[in-house]
Amino acid sequence: MTQQSAISRRELLGNGARVMGGSLLGASLLGSHTACGATIDLPRPSPAKFYRLLENGLVECRICPRRCKLKPGERSHCRTRTNQDGHLATYGYANPAVVSLDEMGKYPLAHFRPGKKALTLAIGGCNLRCKYCQNAKESQSQPEALTTFDLPPGKAIAAVKGKGLDTVGFTYSGPVASLEYVLDTFRAAKEAGLRTVLGCGMYIDSRPLRELCEVTDAIAVTLKGTTNGFYKKVIEAELGPVQKAISRLAATKTWFELVYLVVPTYNDDLKRIERMCKGLVQMVGKEVPIHFGRFSPTFQLRNLPPTSRETIEKCCDIANEAGLEYAYAENIPDHPRSSTRCDRCDALLIERMDVKVVSDRIGTTGRCPKCRNQIPGVWQ
Repeated sequence: MTQQSAISRRELLGNGARVMGGSLLGASLLGSHTACGATIDLPRPSPAKFYRLLENGLVECRICPRRCKLKPGERSHCRTRTNQDGHLATYGYANPAVVSLDEMGKYPLAHFRPGKKALTLAIGGCNLRCKYCQNAKESQSQPEALTTFDLPPGKAIAAVKGKGLDTVGFTYSGPVASLEYVLDTFRAAKEAGLRTVLGCGMYIDSRPLRELCEVTDAIAVTLKGTTNGFYKKVIEAELGPVQKAISRLAATKTWFELVYLVVPTYNDDLKRIERMCKGLVQMVGKEVPIHFGRFSPTFQLRNLPPTSRETIEKCCDIANEAGLEYAYAENIPDHPRSSTRCDRCDALLIERMDVKVVSDRIGTTGRCPKCRNQIPGVWQ
């Protein structure tokens, strides 16, 4: 994943910006931290949604398949939610640790308004435990343990407009863990006529997913592996709920694309990838793009080598042969398969260098200029 664009608080929020944790820039990938003499404010938990009350003061979170049952004062698996006096509350609200300007290709989304940028937010916490997480500092931390922006939904939308953008998004950590903030921000975005995008592992229950899809224009769904064993060992989750969520997502109007990070010796078995691709054709159809990402050693899997270029190319070929019409190579900046070609006549439609669009021959029509084939996606 390439480095984010650093934005100072003054650039982003204007003179009235308040900071938490004493950093001029958002924490994590935003670059060097510059002290600004701010006081550290300890966040107060906000009311959470998607839970039910149990006996003896327990609450059961219903946001994801884990269904965490929390005693008073206990913290959820995703690190954001707590039982506060018999009610569920969240520390993951209006306090993003990451604020950056990102190309749609960063999510990655290849068929959603290519060349456009989004103001991307991320709050600490995640309901997954990926051993190869590229953003572990954020995803595996409690929100209040990070240096953060004070950014309520209304202020976030003002920041989007102030930067001359028309899209707001969430990725880098686990958006499901801070879903109340995501939903409120996206609803405010819709009221303001803006677009909304998300990068998400889809470990989410049906009701929260339904509400999310109502206000989300596009989702990059990270499908982590092909087996339940992989999910248990490497992600500390289950594959079945992810498959159900993807199937439900396919029945909505929300545009989505699939992302598969190919991790050497863990989920790179080509036969299993072939079976996965054939299953995806049956589940979501042949027009849903899939992105095969190159793994770089990080977090708890630093001992592994990077994914070979040849393996990524084979995965793309396998996907095409299985019936998926659009397969992309990710995290290899100069690879021609990061570009979009017509599935009918093979004309080059959108040329990319890494995540950036170099040339766009499809425009807002979504049609191949050579054969007039309609390319699936959202182009305007």
